[in-house]
Amino acid sequence: DDQVPDQVINISSQLEETALSKINQLIGSLDEPINNSIPIIKKESDEQNPLVKIKKDLMQPLKP
Repeated sequence: DDQVPDQVINISSQLEETALSKINQLIGSLDEPINNSIPIIKKESDEQNPLVKIKKDLMQPLKP
């Protein structure tokens, strides 16, 4: 019988929550430097800025 034990399920959902909160912290800390400390890059549109693209990707809901 290939039942996954509840413990394994609990651990993986805890890991997921931890990862999500870490990602949210990173996104939060990305906000400031993107807007403030990179005025030189501002001549590029936000689309060209790799940090902005990464941030947009992180904001996307995860596809199952």
